[in-house]
Amino acid sequence: MITAKSILDMVDYWLNHPVNGKYGSDFGAPLYDLLMAPLDARVADSFLIKMKKDLPLLSELNSDQLALYTETEGFETVHIYLNIMNVPIDLNQVAERLSKPVTGETYDINAS
Repeated sequence: MITAKSILDMVDYWLNHPVNGKYGSDFGAPLYDLLMAPLDARVADSFLIKMKKDLPLLSELNSDQLALYTETEGFETVHIYLNIMNVPIDLNQVAERLSKPVTGETYDINAS
C-alpha cells in the first residue's frame, strides 16, 4: 500500500539525485536549474513535469497536493518550496545540504 510517507520518501530520494546521476538514465532532480534561474524565469512547470516523468505516481496528485511556491526574503533572496500533500520542502535547504562536502571518518577498504 502506498502511503503519504512512501511518496515523501520517493520525492526525497529523487531530490537527492542530480539529473543523469544514474548511468544510462536522466533520472534525477534538476534542482540547480530551478534555483539558479533568474528570479523572473518560468521554470516551475518544467521542474514539476520532470518530477512527474521520473515519479509517475505523482501524476495522480492534483495541483493542491503538488505545487511549487516561493517566499521572498529581503531584496534578492527567494526561497522555493515544494509542497507535497501539505508538507513543505525547502528546496534551498536541500541544495545547500547537497553542496556541502562529506566529512567524517574514512576507511581503507584494502586494509587487512
